[in-house]
Amino acid sequence: LVFCIFEIGIGIIGLLSIPLLDHLAGTLASVPQGIGLLAFVSLVLLPPTILMGATLPVLAEILKPKLPLFNETVGRLYAVNALGSAIASLVTALLLFGVFGIKAVTALAAICNGATAWMIWVGSKSWGDQALPMGENRPRAYSSPSSQNTSTFTVSTIAFLALLTGLVTLAQ
Repeated sequence: LVFCIFEIGIGIIGLLSIPLLDHLAGTLASVPQGIGLLAFVSLVLLPPTILMGATLPVLAEILKPKLPLFNETVGRLYAVNALGSAIASLVTALLLFGVFGIKAVTALAAICNGATAWMIWVGSKSWGDQALPMGENRPRAYSSPSSQNTSTFTVSTIAFLALLTGLVTLAQ
């Protein structure tokens, strides 16, 4: 699943970020200010930013055929994800970094990324081909619960997945 690959990629980049940033600290001092520094920092931050920004849209695509009222639910999905992101940012900055340090918190975030990928992977086993966000066999729109042979998620499951995705993504 694309979502699982993105989550694992975020975790790996997170784990590599500490030694990379330590290594690049000296290099940044020699990079000229202005456009050169902006380009250098953008190259380092672009891959994880793209992956983090893509996780919720990919998750929404995965869940689309499973939600009877997708259009009404997707707004709540994004809201809960944003709430999870805000909570994670505050807790990480105000508590976790001070108590455990950046390396331990980064490792914990990478473990959470892996756990999220694993939960979606295991859950997708019961979803069949419709769990594949780019699958050609997946219907493009959800018509009615009786017209498709799919299981549906509860609102609490959707909220939990969105909150977890937000917590994991922004905690890094």
